Amino acid sequence: MWMSTDGKAWRAVPVPVDRSFSTGILTVWGDRLVVALTSDSGPAVYVLENLADLLRRRGS
Repeated sequence: MWMSTDGKAWRAVPVPVDRSFSTGILTVWGDRLVVALTSDSGPAVYVLENLADLLRRRGS
């Protein structure tokens, strides 16, 4: 998934999944990102913790 803090510079942030998914809905929840995914075998929801730190680490 590609994310940006300013809409200009984008960084790849991995979602830890074990099968092929399509991203559905992204929702910010405090300092977390809730990622709703869909696949042929059903839906899934992942929560990425510490979103600001994730974006900083991916940029270095």
